[in-house]
Amino acid sequence: MKTISFIPFFLAISGAIPVHETQKRDPGWEAPFDAVTMRVMRKNPSREEYLQAYQSRFWIGGKPSTTCPDNQCSEMDETVLNGGKMDSLSVGVDGGQRIYLDADGALRYTSPSDPVMPPGACMANLNYAYDWVFVPNQPGTWWWACPNSEIRKDYYQLFAPFKNITVPGIEDPSTSCYRADVAGFEYKGTLPATYVYN
Repeated sequence: MKTISFIPFFLAISGAIPVHETQKRDPGWEAPFDAVTMRVMRKNPSREEYLQAYQSRFWIGGKPSTTCPDNQCSEMDETVLNGGKMDSLSVGVDGGQRIYLDADGALRYTSPSDPVMPPGACMANLNYAYDWVFVPNQPGTWWWACPNSEIRKDYYQLFAPFKNITVPGIEDPSTSCYRADVAGFEYKGTLPATYVYN
């Protein structure tokens, strides 16, 4: 397996990591909803699939992994983010679950049992504009969608659109992955959407 080094200087600091200038959210580019679901839009073939939270990562299609103790909330078929800054999942668990980019470029979320982001990670600071959800200050609004069978077979995982990302078993994302466009839609169900995403 060959991995591609992904340590831009703004991710190379461990512990509490300040947001670098290139990662700051553009002013006013926040989702104008209380809660948001995200879908990956594909042109060929033409279809759209929900972006789902599963094992601390975001995947295209399938169902999210949720826990709802004592039947106090519903099991979800969708992954729901808090609106506005879109920096956390819509959950009832104490401490919440933050959304971040890890050192490999993957879009991920924290566990309530360990709310600290891992070394080399930074807040994703997602932008929302004209229905699209994207990483600020990148060339375009697309993402990488890459297979990661070591963690979840037959599904594609979402990565930031950086030139160098690390995906197990993939040497060149431009040949093994595809460019994914992610759209945000208002979620009108009960909030918080679920108790916790696993």
